[in-house]
Amino acid sequence: MNVLELLKEQVEKNPGRIALIHEDKVCTYGAFWNDVLETAAYLKSKGVGEGDRVLVFVPMSLGFYRLVAALFYIGAVAVVIEDFSNKERFENSVRKSGATIMVSGFKAKWFLKYHSKVIRNIPNKIGLGKIREGLDQLDLFKAKKESPALMTFTTGSTGMPKAVVRTHGLLLEQFNALSNTLGPKEGQVGMVTLPIVVLLQLASGSTTLIETTKPSGNMDVVIRNLLKYNAERIIASPKILLEISKEIVRRALKHCKVKEIITGGGPVYRNTAREIQRAFPEADKKVVYGSTEAEPISEVDMQVILFQENLLEGLPAGEVCEEAEVKIIRISNESYFNTDVSAIELPEGEVGEILVAGSHVNKSYLNGELAVRKNKMYCNNKVWHRTGDAGKLVNGKLYLFGRCERIIHVGNKTVFPFAIEAKLKSVPGIKEAAFIKVDNELILVLETVKKEVEPRVLHGIPFHRIWYTKIPVDKRHATKVDYSTLEKEYRNQMKMVPME
Repeated sequence: MNVLELLKEQVEKNPGRIALIHEDKVCTYGAFWNDVLETAAYLKSKGVGEGDRVLVFVPMSLGFYRLVAALFYIGAVAVVIEDFSNKERFENSVRKSGATIMVSGFKAKWFLKYHSKVIRNIPNKIGLGKIREGLDQLDLFKAKKESPALMTFTTGSTGMPKAVVRTHGLLLEQFNALSNTLGPKEGQVGMVTLPIVVLLQLASGSTTLIETTKPSGNMDVVIRNLLKYNAERIIASPKILLEISKEIVRRALKHCKVKEIITGGGPVYRNTAREIQRAFPEADKKVVYGSTEAEPISEVDMQVILFQENLLEGLPAGEVCEEAEVKIIRISNESYFNTDVSAIELPEGEVGEILVAGSHVNKSYLNGELAVRKNKMYCNNKVWHRTGDAGKLVNGKLYLFGRCERIIHVGNKTVFPFAIEAKLKSVPGIKEAAFIKVDNELILVLETVKKEVEPRVLHGIPFHRIWYTKIPVDKRHATKVDYSTLEKEYRNQMKMVPME
């Protein structure tokens, strides 16, 4: 059994049910499956076959999902590089993928944006098409657990992005784990912005409203679709949820039918949780913590974040999911590849690196022996993934303290910038906050509605200087501070300060 076979079951059960909606285009399960088969036949006619790595150069749309499903159908590997990538990152990812085929939707802005020698060197470039010829000779690929299905890339927060290959077996394990966490229901209409969740929705028989609007985009279209299609749940990144919530509050909408909110892909701070609560006071709201290599890891009710008394004690990430096993280990830049976990595990309540294992956890990287030795641990026939996130466990509940590499040591004192930022983002009027160390100076960076904050807000926070500015965030979900860019901006700003 694999995810595509689950989708086929849904098609046979409810061919007339709406599967996907995007930009007012509506596609039933039956029509989607026919499109998948015709696309698979087209790909086969172009020489695409089992094991081929195929760069999916198509924006998130109905076409994107039928192409990915068609590649699964014939046993090819879908290589997906998200459109937040800059050119350098995109080219590095293409090189690493070893893709020999590219399927393009012929969107001029996409092709021109990424046109490069790396793209030109891909031997086989084909358009996104469909044919009916050969359907009678088309058989569903009999996938083994170890058969590769999908290649994506980490955000590169620790340097160069790593290629993560999900096998058909791993995809099924992640489907089962995410099903328990997200709980999709047959026939339920959900607005979704996260691609892996759309695949889950399809395999579950749900109706998915694909939303591709950026957080900085026009929320009018998003709200219109929510109301038009009577969406009962939203699964989206925190930033897009924040913007949707602001628009709903601004319009004072009372007839929205959303009963469930699920978010992930970045931390949810109290200021964001507060806005979502105002917009959807009656809805169940859940925050899921995970990573590209391990999703999900834990989940928490958003109310817990709203009422956490001391955020300097960590941002609540909730109970560990039943499919995951989590340990907290001593933070180190050294490889723990063959280390006994018990030798470096920390007592309950101490902050260390979050370690996770489970059948749904990625075990390796493509051509990434060094990355494997740095990010994985092999102990007692079990593979553990080092998340690079700092956290602690208290009474079975996980608390987050940000990236291990961002922890600051001042003398014999340890400072957790993430916890400081979480506290400050709970203060009304503070839009964004960052805590950085530059040339032995502790800099508190604030983006506020008004120019300055009251001194009492900063009580207990060690810093040498406050800098009020717009804080850059990641391009993927717009929820994490882009520290590298921020530190460069600070150094440039200090160069412009006149000498006394």
